[in-house]
Amino acid sequence: MDNYSLDGMSLVPLLQGRVPSDWRTEIYGLYDMHHGVEAHMRMVRNKDWKLVLHLEDETKNELYDLKNDLKELTNLYDEESYISVRSQLEEKLKKWMKDISADII
Repeated sequence: MDNYSLDGMSLVPLLQGRVPSDWRTEIYGLYDMHHGVEAHMRMVRNKDWKLVLHLEDETKNELYDLKNDLKELTNLYDEESYISVRSQLEEKLKKWMKDISADII
């Protein structure tokens, strides 16, 4: 049998009422669309924020404050007052992309 590396963690501790000390606080996503239009997006989300990078067109990048905008109606990506949050999430997302060998276009 081939050896595969899985990017996941057991849910058993959570079902037992324990949160492991190394439990992740973010979830990551990778979406590549090839249906008539080509688009490559990478996402990181934590309990308060969601960042989506559109790899071919940075003008479409998205940042949402999930505490105050659960429906993701207001894109804060270009707002000066959110540069620190955006930078932190971008750093985490780019590290994850490197860790899983995802293309950075």
